[in-house]
Amino acid sequence: VESLSAAMKEPLLPTVSPSATSVIEGEDSDQGEKPLPDLSDRLREYGIYEEYLKFQHNYQKWRKGGSKGARGEANVEDFEQKKEEDPFKFTFWYPSPKKYKFFHTVSYWVGVMYLEGSFLFCIGSYAMFLGPSHELVVSAAFIIGSVVFTLATYCQVLEVVNVPDADAWVYFLPDWAGVKLRVQWDSLIGSVVYFVGAVLYGIGVGVEPFREFLSPGWVFVLIPLQSFLGGLLFFIGGLCEISHNRVLTGGSHPGQPVWWGVMASSIGGTLYFIGGIAMVFGDHWKNEHSIVHKSYMAGSALYVVSSLVLIWMWRGNEYGLTLLRQLNAAVKAGAEQGAVVDLHNTGGVTRMKVTLPEGGQGDVSPPSVEEKEQANKFSLRGVVFIVLYCWLFAATSVSCALSVGWREVSARHIVDFTSEIVWMLAVTIVLVIHSIITSVPNEQPYRCAMLGMRFTLLLGAITQTVLLVSSIRNPRRPFAS
Repeated sequence: VESLSAAMKEPLLPTVSPSATSVIEGEDSDQGEKPLPDLSDRLREYGIYEEYLKFQHNYQKWRKGGSKGARGEANVEDFEQKKEEDPFKFTFWYPSPKKYKFFHTVSYWVGVMYLEGSFLFCIGSYAMFLGPSHELVVSAAFIIGSVVFTLATYCQVLEVVNVPDADAWVYFLPDWAGVKLRVQWDSLIGSVVYFVGAVLYGIGVGVEPFREFLSPGWVFVLIPLQSFLGGLLFFIGGLCEISHNRVLTGGSHPGQPVWWGVMASSIGGTLYFIGGIAMVFGDHWKNEHSIVHKSYMAGSALYVVSSLVLIWMWRGNEYGLTLLRQLNAAVKAGAEQGAVVDLHNTGGVTRMKVTLPEGGQGDVSPPSVEEKEQANKFSLRGVVFIVLYCWLFAATSVSCALSVGWREVSARHIVDFTSEIVWMLAVTIVLVIHSIITSVPNEQPYRCAMLGMRFTLLLGAITQTVLLVSSIRNPRRPFAS
């Protein structure tokens, strides 16, 4: 809040002294007029860019002789009044319970699906080292992983394009003018290039199993080139995350989770870019395949780390993740001052109450210890089990795809394939439940149901991991001795 207040007290344009003006305008001056800095991104970050544009429009209207318009200069008092109405900018970024729940849910799926996709990429990258006999494992893991990874990037785009205050959610063709008023350029570019990069990379891995049916020219265009372009866009997306979070200028530091998430994601994207370069230009390289395999393996591992950080940030109510830091700042500023967000249902309508400390709107009484504990909705143990469920989904989906090629009787084929589908549906349903319900009452029968569910899925994760290892060792006959 102090940094916000300080930023508001800074002039929008630098002050030029009379002496400096005379030097600039003097005939003997050998220096041209310096361009004024663009502070649009800073105004967007603090949520006052729209107010500034309104003032600018009204001021120009008044200067042109309009009957109504802004008079005088834009001063601190104008913005301080807006700040008093919403001291932490919470209701500016989260204007309704519906909006708050939207960012809560979408950011959850961004982290979950990134983690599932990263686990699948790790499985496929590991199978690369085992030779051509494991191409089925590689294809299954990378195809499923690219689909899930693409869905994660799409959810990230959904977050960005739905930042403007609107009654209906936007899924396609958003109001770009409204988006640009509240979203910085690196957020918009970063989310879009990640999505496009995931789509292009998915084309490459999807066509790979059909390589032998294509001419050499089409093989190059649809496989190595797509992987190269996808890796390039991942690299650009990482640069956008670095820019948005000011990693190189002190805006974030290793003491913050976002720093680790950004660094892991950007380095992972760089390694995927290196792998793509090796696929396109490494025909005559001595260790081309080794470079590709190692780059993808290390990049996938770093994407796992980045995904874990995203889930941790979601746990801390930082729903903006790595590309919408203003959403994180709004919640964090209020939390540091003791603000508590409470979503409750009254007559079938969800309502939101923001309890602020003295000086803000709402209940001025400080939150109790119980309220603060309630605000921290998801336990560390719960996060560990979320990670376990994501691994279970990844392992089961690969085993499900590989079961089609297992050499066994038809009845066993149907049973094995169906059982894998059941496990995938079960873990997906549990993940959906966790996206809505982050905690259950610490009493029976709720506690018994929670413990039973965790034990069942833990057992499933162990058995599916053993099955996956057997399938990787012998993709055609995993149950052979």
